[in-house]
Amino acid sequence: MKGRGNKTRKTAAGYREAAGCTIKNRKGGGLWFLSFWCEQDNILVLFSFSCYQEKQDGRASLKGRGRIMQHRFSRFLAFGFAFLPSLAFGSGTSSVPGPVPASVVRVVDGDTLLVRARIWVRQDVETLVRILGIDAPEAGKQARCPAEEKGGVLATSAMKNLVRGGLLNLYDVRSDKYGGRVLARVENAGGQDVAKVLLARNLVRPYAGNARGTWCKAP
Repeated sequence: MKGRGNKTRKTAAGYREAAGCTIKNRKGGGLWFLSFWCEQDNILVLFSFSCYQEKQDGRASLKGRGRIMQHRFSRFLAFGFAFLPSLAFGSGTSSVPGPVPASVVRVVDGDTLLVRARIWVRQDVETLVRILGIDAPEAGKQARCPAEEKGGVLATSAMKNLVRGGLLNLYDVRSDKYGGRVLARVENAGGQDVAKVLLARNLVRPYAGNARGTWCKAP
């Protein structure tokens, strides 16, 4: 078993060396978590795996798990390096021109959508999209005053009507400074630029990433 474990570690190390990756191991809950940080074209990609550790003569072993780890690592490494640099959901490239086809999962508010984007054949990614160039008033608990609450409800309702068809195209896709979402220009199924429509209706404001203004009138 020891030889198999060593073979697994050497093989994984070979993958890491070929990819120019570093590895960090941490143990918790009876699992070994292996996270590979692979940097290519200044894009940081995180690969995570979990392998059940097994005890033999008081020592940890990866008995029966090596092939799974190798397969998953090579498969996700190929996928990550093939598509993530081209999608530029990282720091290396400014944006992806698109179009990237997507479908609406949920309307979050007047300037944010949860979408399922088709990044490759039969490969979908679910992500939050903050629409480029606009800022909508908040609704619900996030609203700072009744005026903002009212505006947020109107903007969210208008957004739901604009994307009712469900299908979208994303353009100029880029990473967001807050993380956990992307920025993009969005066109609905009818070819309408969602941001331009909302701006024309005075439901949102132009926004270039600077400090957000207040939607509440001074008393």
